[in-house]
Amino acid sequence: MAFQSQILEFFAQLKIAVASRATLYSLQSSFVNPIVYLHWIDMRKTLMDKLRQMGDAINISGDGQFDSPGHTAAFCFYTFVEAKTKMVLDFYVAHKSMCEYSSRMESFATKMLLKRLRKEGIKVKVCTTDRSGQLKTLLKELNQLRQKKGLPPIKHTFDVWHFVKAVVKDLWKASKLKRCQALSSWIPGIKNMLWFCFAECKGNADLLREMILSIILHVQGVHVFPQNRYFRRCAHGDLPTDRDKPFLKPGSLSLKKLTLALRGPKDCRLKDLQYMTEFTHTGTNESINALHNVYLSKRLFFPHLQNLVRGCLTAIDHNSNVDRATAMGSNGEPIYQFKCSRDGEVWSAHEEKEAKDTTWRQTILSKVVKVR
Repeated sequence: MAFQSQILEFFAQLKIAVASRATLYSLQSSFVNPIVYLHWIDMRKTLMDKLRQMGDAINISGDGQFDSPGHTAAFCFYTFVEAKTKMVLDFYVAHKSMCEYSSRMESFATKMLLKRLRKEGIKVKVCTTDRSGQLKTLLKELNQLRQKKGLPPIKHTFDVWHFVKAVVKDLWKASKLKRCQALSSWIPGIKNMLWFCFAECKGNADLLREMILSIILHVQGVHVFPQNRYFRRCAHGDLPTDRDKPFLKPGSLSLKKLTLALRGPKDCRLKDLQYMTEFTHTGTNESINALHNVYLSKRLFFPHLQNLVRGCLTAIDHNSNVDRATAMGSNGEPIYQFKCSRDGEVWSAHEEKEAKDTTWRQTILSKVVKVR
């Protein structure tokens, strides 16, 4: 509201006529909102038709975003992304009145979207989400119902990034202790080893468990594991003898903290490994949530209709730019951006993408003018 007032005051000082706030809202509700929604429905229908023609079961990833942090959220914007094309198949805007309480909105939206896909005749093979206990329960219940109806189950998997993030977070916290300073030099290596374990477990939960628990022995200088059934030795070659990074001592506090971080309280993280054997991710959904903040700021409250319409804008914008090519310089070489890690120690290069395609906005505008 304050920003709109500043714009109106700016034009007033320049003596330029501009539509009033009431007029803008009237045009938005009468013409813009319906056209945006119909544009998304047409795009969604095209995607569904292509998937039905293919006939194969698809892999999807889902993630939600609340309009405010904590337990005071009123809306949840939840998206389903197709794994191969990375396009938004569908989204749902849940309101807290639809559930018992706010934190249930994410599982409610997931349930509604899965029902929609089934009505559309879209078969789902794998559904990847974050490590939510409510979603784990939901997929179990849905698979029980599908089994009674003679339908194949939907394989529920977790995004491995959330596991790695949780472990690294615990290790960073432990490394601040005086008796665990030796752990800090191992954190980057442990992070790389975790990604290697998830990428190379070949869908075998027992192999994944042995690989992750072998990290505890690796940091002690033990690289052969005859007690294991599948993973009996580290995949690396001989390590140099003049190492700057010392191995952790057996029984040390650093080793105990590492063991707790990998296993989790009451081995909860080890129990979740069976859901992380497919090396699937929800990174695209996270990017969509970031884009959604452009169209729906968390600093302002919007009613349900505006949440729905702005969700349509987010999905349209993402799907229209999902295949952007790498930007090229005048010399014909790719353009890179350098980004620094949070600790300011590691720099990495990322390819810069071409400018976004905004022709879809002109298409919507032309439709609004014709209707008007």
